[in-house]
Amino acid sequence: MRRSRLQKYLQILDVLATKPKRFEKIAYESSLDVTVLKKCIGFLMSHNLVAESHTSKKAAYAITDRGLAVCKALRAQRYFDTIRNTISESKRKEELEPALSKSGKRVQRG
Repeated sequence: MRRSRLQKYLQILDVLATKPKRFEKIAYESSLDVTVLKKCIGFLMSHNLVAESHTSKKAAYAITDRGLAVCKALRAQRYFDTIRNTISESKRKEELEPALSKSGKRVQRG
């Protein structure tokens, strides 16, 4: 299943939430193609969610405070979506289960 842009951005922010990482490590941990990752990193940097630092010969990317706040908000949204989906699934299951008669035997509907 294809991921949306928002899901890709969240995946990158999740990878960077623990510590700064090099481009290749981000690509590996987020399971994103290098060209897609490059565009996503550019977008995140342009919105001050990710910062680039040059430690040695290669650049490392780190999440900013703003990026961390966005990451937490998106995680919360994903959590609440999961709860909402679970509740709606359980309601559907209850509606589909046959009703019990007074004697305790199942009564088939319709």
